[in-house]
Amino acid sequence: MKDLTNGSIIKHIFSLSLPTIIGFSLQMVYDLVDIFWIGMISSEALAGVTIFGSIFWLIGSLNDIVGQSSISVISQNFGRKDLPATQIAIEQTITFKVLLALVAGALMALFLNPLISFFTNEPAVAKAAFDYGYIRLFLLPIMFASYSVNTILRCLGDAKTPMVLMLFSSVLNVILDPLFMFATVPFTSIPGFGLGVFGAALATVISQSTAFFIGFAYLLSKKNLVRPSIKGLFRLHWETDKKLLTIGLPTGFETISRNVSQIIVMKFVSTFGTAVIAATGIAGSAMQVHHAVYTRNVNFAKLLDKPENLALVCLQCHTTLHGHLTGWTRRNIFYQDKIAKGYDMAEWNNALKEAGMVTDYFIDTSGGE
Repeated sequence: MKDLTNGSIIKHIFSLSLPTIIGFSLQMVYDLVDIFWIGMISSEALAGVTIFGSIFWLIGSLNDIVGQSSISVISQNFGRKDLPATQIAIEQTITFKVLLALVAGALMALFLNPLISFFTNEPAVAKAAFDYGYIRLFLLPIMFASYSVNTILRCLGDAKTPMVLMLFSSVLNVILDPLFMFATVPFTSIPGFGLGVFGAALATVISQSTAFFIGFAYLLSKKNLVRPSIKGLFRLHWETDKKLLTIGLPTGFETISRNVSQIIVMKFVSTFGTAVIAATGIAGSAMQVHHAVYTRNVNFAKLLDKPENLALVCLQCHTTLHGHLTGWTRRNIFYQDKIAKGYDMAEWNNALKEAGMVTDYFIDTSGGE
């Protein structure tokens, strides 16, 4: 645990952000490794996993709603040194996410057949989607709870432990994937289980579950100043639950709208055939790595309320511009010309206004509040 209310703000930012950046980048290894090995089976297998993934992350929006809310509730209570309230927030975050995952996973499993049929009528593609999807949905509560453990530790000032957990999980997934998927591990003579696409999903859920149980055990250990109680995980606290449902709603709606648009695009892509769907899956995994920290962690646009914060988020400023301003080509040129040349923030802000760009995320530097 670390008291972030004392000491250098810059030091605290980097001590939390660098392990988080590394951790979320490592998490992307899951998808990349799955795509790599699944692609060695067939384009139908890759297309099936891609279609399922486009649907699967829609229910991930629920995780974003509670997750973003929990960051505010847990960190604020811990910052006030209100440890009982912090403990309740931790317990409710885990409990609420598990409940949401149970409901969402069950509903999606119930309608998975018509959902997959909406994109493809090829039996091999649909079979791959089902083989990969059902076990991911069955263990969705573990995935949501695993995210919660990592978020809770970061809110308590410990970003290194989640990074280690993500590293462990990624390495385990890399090892298990080819072992479970192929009768003989490619490039070796090591015998495997030959489970195909189902093996890829099995490797992923085992890796996630193992990391969760290790992280949860650490969270319960005496090393932590604030620890959830087992009893507290089996009761609801409506005052806290209301906050967990409402604070993150704007982020949740944003995520839902983005995922719905991706599903619509996927429907159009599916009309071009299996090979194009498979290629889209490969490209999508690459783009997830590019935007790993921005899309999975902090809404960096909120940091742009003050221009001087850009000095702290320069690694992410270009992705923020991608997502929150209009005219990609124009702002990309502007980014290269102005940021790379080291414009001071006041001059840059004025230049943005002159360029006719959206400036909601920048303060007026003329002297007013």
